[in-house]
Amino acid sequence: MEKIKQILKFILRFFFPYSPEQYIPKRLYFFTTLTSGIAYTFIVGPYKLFVHPTVFITVPILFLIGFIGLGLHVLGKMGKRYPVFFITAQLVLNAVLWILNGGMGSPIGIAILLDFCLIFAILDVEWKKVVLFFFNLGLAGLLYFLQYTFPSLIVPYNDAKTQFFDNTVVFFASFVVIGQLFYQIFQGFQIERKRATEALKKLETDGQRDPLTGAYTRKFIEKIFEDLSNYNRKTRARFCVVMCDLDHFKMVNDTYGHLAGDAVLKEFSARAMDALRKSDYFGRYGGEEFLIVLPLVDSIGGAQIAEKVRMLISQSPMTTEEIKVTASFGVAEYRPGESFESLISHADNMLYTAKNSGRNCVRY
Repeated sequence: MEKIKQILKFILRFFFPYSPEQYIPKRLYFFTTLTSGIAYTFIVGPYKLFVHPTVFITVPILFLIGFIGLGLHVLGKMGKRYPVFFITAQLVLNAVLWILNGGMGSPIGIAILLDFCLIFAILDVEWKKVVLFFFNLGLAGLLYFLQYTFPSLIVPYNDAKTQFFDNTVVFFASFVVIGQLFYQIFQGFQIERKRATEALKKLETDGQRDPLTGAYTRKFIEKIFEDLSNYNRKTRARFCVVMCDLDHFKMVNDTYGHLAGDAVLKEFSARAMDALRKSDYFGRYGGEEFLIVLPLVDSIGGAQIAEKVRMLISQSPMTTEEIKVTASFGVAEYRPGESFESLISHADNMLYTAKNSGRNCVRY
C-alpha cells in the first residue's frame, strides 16, 4: 500500500509540480501528446468513430510518441535531438490524420495551431524554432491546398454524430492544452519577475557592501548620514560617527604579506560588527580605516560603544598567524546643519588625538 502511495505521489508531483521552477515545457508537450493519444486510442477508437481504418494505426503511433518521449524525459535521456524528432513526427501524423479524418471538418486544424505554440514553448534553439515553424506552416498550406484543389483525397465523415463526437473530444483536450500553455506563460512571467527582483536585490546588496570585508561602502554610509541628518532636522535625534584605524597595519602587510593583511581586515570587520548594535552601521572608509555610524547616541554613548569594539579587537590575537592587532577610535557627534565632510573631519581629528595618545584607545 505504501508503494502505491509513493507511485501516486510521484505522478502528482510530476504532472502538478509544487513550484513554478519545476514546471518544464517538455513535460507539457509529451503529456499533451500522451493524453490526446490515450483519448483517441481508448475512447474514440473502441466506438469505431474513425472514418478510415488507417487511423487505428496513426493515432496509437501518436500515443507512443508521447509515451516514449515522456519516459525518456523522466529518465533524463531526452538529449537535444529527440524533441525535434518527436515534434516533426507529430506534425507529419497530424497531416495524415487531416487527410484520413475529415479534413477541415475535423479538429486536426486545432492541433496544427497548437503545434505552433508548442514549437516555441519547448525548443530552446532559435533556428530550430524557425525551421519547424515554417515546416508546420508549409504542411498547413499544403493541406488547405489539397482540401480545395483535390477534395476527393480527403476522407469525409460518414455522419454528423461522428463529426460532433470527434470535435467535442478534441475541443476539450485542446481546452486543457491551452490552459496549460497560459499557465506556463503566466508562471514563466512570475519566475522571470522573481529572478529579476532577486537579481536587483543582489545588485543593490553588492553595491552596498565592500567585497573584501563585508562592511558597508563609503557611498552607502553617506546615504545613511543623509537619512539621519534629515531625521535630526525633524526630531533633534542625536547620532555619532566613529573613525577607526588599525594600528601599525603596514607592519602586518610587510611582515606577513598582503593575503594575511586581507584576512586580518576580514576578521577585524567581523569582530567589530559582532560588537555593534543591530541599528548601527559599520563601513569601510578606505584601506585599514573604517567608519561607524551610531544612531540615537551622543558622543559619550558613542565612545562607550567604540570602547566595546576596541576591547573585543585587542583582547585576543587574530586567528590568521596569531597576529596581535589593536585599533584607535575617534568619536564625533553630529551638530545640526553639519555636512558629511565636516563631521568626518571632526571624527578624524579625534582619531589623530587617539593616535598621538599612544594608540589602542578611544577619544571624543
